[in-house]
Amino acid sequence: MLHGRWIKPTGENATRDEVQKVKNIHELTLLWQWVLEDAKPKIDPEHWENYDTGFVEHCVAEFDAVHQKGFAFRYSGLGGEFCLFDFPTLLKQMEHIQQVLGGIETYLIETYAQNEKYEAYLESEFGSDMY
Repeated sequence: MLHGRWIKPTGENATRDEVQKVKNIHELTLLWQWVLEDAKPKIDPEHWENYDTGFVEHCVAEFDAVHQKGFAFRYSGLGGEFCLFDFPTLLKQMEHIQQVLGGIETYLIETYAQNEKYEAYLESEFGSDMY
């Protein structure tokens, strides 16, 4: 999750040059691992526990078990047509995952914005050389 990379492990905002881009890949397990590495440490543990990340992790594992790179679900003839889905239920589950990831993203964006306000306050009070 790119927004997790906007904040350093120290809790301060990263500069544009310090933010590593997220690679354009389709491996859900690796993408989820990056969320855990980039976002989780920057979120208060009590808040992290409020997000249904176990559900997201379970769904990632389920999709990964069928086809790791996800081609089977995106392109005809690669095996996805043999999977039996309850599409209305799947849609609800995907909406839930979107809410979980959206909540995490919002938390990180708000943390970044609060850091910016605090940095602006420090600069206005003490000048850019003092902090």
